[in-house]
Amino acid sequence: MTRILVVEDDADVRYVVSDALQDAGYVVATAVDGADALDQIDEHPPDAILLDLMMPSMDGWSFLEAIQSDERCARIPIGIMSAAPMLRHTADAWGVHVAIGKPFALDELIVQVETLLNPLRSRTEV
Repeated sequence: MTRILVVEDDADVRYVVSDALQDAGYVVATAVDGADALDQIDEHPPDAILLDLMMPSMDGWSFLEAIQSDERCARIPIGIMSAAPMLRHTADAWGVHVAIGKPFALDELIVQVETLLNPLRSRTEV
């Protein structure tokens, strides 16, 4: 089964996203920040990552910077979920595959995860 790592500091958002992904048939792991995500990748690399950008401790930008040189992470598609301004620009600058603007509808989230997992689809923003 496809394993998605959801990196999100807000417990409510983390729960809702995880629940929606599980309902869609994905195996979901969660992390509260970038450091927690790095630990989880060490233990069990996911098939894809959904990453919040604005988090205390290790934020999404720091996480992206940390994994840039990590060979294990090179093939893991990453989608960012954020209310940050210029989200598409941020995604393009970091080579992120999907940008999901907050707030988002759960059905749109599932479509974007499918896009994230299918490299033949184009980069999109919700």
